[in-house]
Amino acid sequence: MKCKEVIWKILAVLDQESKSVQNFLTIDRDCVQSLIELDKSCDSSLAEIAKDLLKNAVDEQNEYKLQVIIRSLINREQSEAFELTRSALESIEASDKETYINYFCELGDSRAVPHLINFLARYELVNSTDQREDDLISFTKEAILQLEEA
Repeated sequence: MKCKEVIWKILAVLDQESKSVQNFLTIDRDCVQSLIELDKSCDSSLAEIAKDLLKNAVDEQNEYKLQVIIRSLINREQSEAFELTRSALESIEASDKETYINYFCELGDSRAVPHLINFLARYELVNSTDQREDDLISFTKEAILQLEEA
C-alpha cells in the first residue's frame, strides 16, 4: 500500500475518534507525524503528501485534521518545517490562506512564529501585487498578536 493511502486511512480513523473527544490534543497527534516520517520509503515526496493533506483538510473545512497536520509539520526541524509549510501553502487557494494561518496561530506554539513570518516574507517576493502584500502584512500582524496573547 502506498504511504499516502496509509496516512489517509489513519486520518479517517482519527477524524472519527475526534468527534467523541472534546479536545483534539487528547488523541495521539504523534501518530500522524510518525506516518509522515514513512516518506523515506514511499512513492511521494513529503512536501507532496503535506500539500495533499492540507488541501484536503482545507477543502473539508476540517479544523481538527488541519491542526493535526500543521502540528506535525511544525514539530519537525525548523528549516524543514518552514520549507514544507511554504510548499503546502502554495497549493492552497488564496482565499483559504487566512483560514490556514489562523489555525496555525491558534496552536499557540512560539515555534510557529518564524515559519509564518519567513513564509509571508518570501510569499510577498513571489507575488508582488499591492493588494496581496497588504493582506499578508495584516495576516502577519494579526498572527503575531494572537501568538503573543496565547
